Amino acid sequence: MEQAIKKAIEGGYPWAGVIENGKEFNCYYKTQLDPLFWQSLGKALELDGSTYVWQKDDEVKWLTLWHKFIDHLVEGKSADKFFTNLLK
Repeated sequence: MEQAIKKAIEGGYPWAGVIENGKEFNCYYKTQLDPLFWQSLGKALELDGSTYVWQKDDEVKWLTLWHKFIDHLVEGKSADKFFTNLLK
């Protein structure tokens, strides 16, 4: 997940973590629900429509990627495994 966040930052994602009680926490679960994260990740990965995208419209690319992530989780697989496979 950390690598995916770094990649999304390259695509323009404004990641800053979350601070609670003076301590910084990496709230990955909040990131996974943020459309801007998926838009930025898709941009950084320069999705070409061959692996994670069914349509060529830029607006659909990141949304399809997000849906594939949700499907992955529903199948009982881990978020880390999804991002490891994605970033290979």
